[in-house]
Amino acid sequence: MKIMENEVDLTVVVPMKDEKENVEELAERLIAVLDDLGVSYEVLLVDDGSSDDTFGEVRRLHRKHRSLGGIKLSKNYGQTIATRAGIEHSRGKVIITMDGDLEHSPEDIPRLLEMINQGYDVVSTWRHDRWKERFGKRVPSRISNFLARLMTEVPAHDFGSGFKAYKRDALQDIPLYGSFHRYVLALVLYGRDYRFGEVKIDYRSRRRGRTKYSAKRLVKGVIDLTYISFYVRLRKNRPRALKYLKKIGALYYGKNAVEGKKIYEIEEFLHPIPKRSW
Repeated sequence: MKIMENEVDLTVVVPMKDEKENVEELAERLIAVLDDLGVSYEVLLVDDGSSDDTFGEVRRLHRKHRSLGGIKLSKNYGQTIATRAGIEHSRGKVIITMDGDLEHSPEDIPRLLEMINQGYDVVSTWRHDRWKERFGKRVPSRISNFLARLMTEVPAHDFGSGFKAYKRDALQDIPLYGSFHRYVLALVLYGRDYRFGEVKIDYRSRRRGRTKYSAKRLVKGVIDLTYISFYVRLRKNRPRALKYLKKIGALYYGKNAVEGKKIYEIEEFLHPIPKRSW
């Protein structure tokens, strides 16, 4: 990921699919929070092949708030690729990722930035009260987090939370394909000297729209976690051997993805005009 020209202090990247009912509230709350920070910023809403008029709402909001931009992908690539598209087109010295379903509160953003300003390189949120979730989602999440801590040695409580803040250089040379967004902490932190912190947030259930959670997603997550655990160890201890793992990965993820080539197409890009600091 290259350092972009015309850098801003902060980029917020929000991947979304079929979130027409949520995008306006999310955008208005984001803008209100970011305006109060006194930093230069941009927002990138990435539409991952929605079947509803999510991007129509993004266009309307872009006309109202020029610091809010939008990327419309040509088809549904999945949350990891949508997140990657936003990151690759961002200009922030700090990048925040969050979900578009309002389960993440924009009002928590200042807490993440406070830790970044204290010297942390990566800050993740921890949904500490997930007992409120339905049983069928809570138990697989606990199992997934336990396995991730065991297999990657990263002491995070909530790998699956998409609400994170990164200093830009922490995301350099990080592979993002498959469903790697769930375990990006392992890719960023294992064997690298970045300072990591967590912020507790309250669990918020989706109020509108449908959840994308499924049993198939859990199975894919286990496959991704296994691959990533080998990847980060080889990257640290035997970098020359990575090419053999990538050959295996190419059979499942595709050759272009594993080789770091562009694997998505943008149908429309609404360029944000950054809101400058005071």
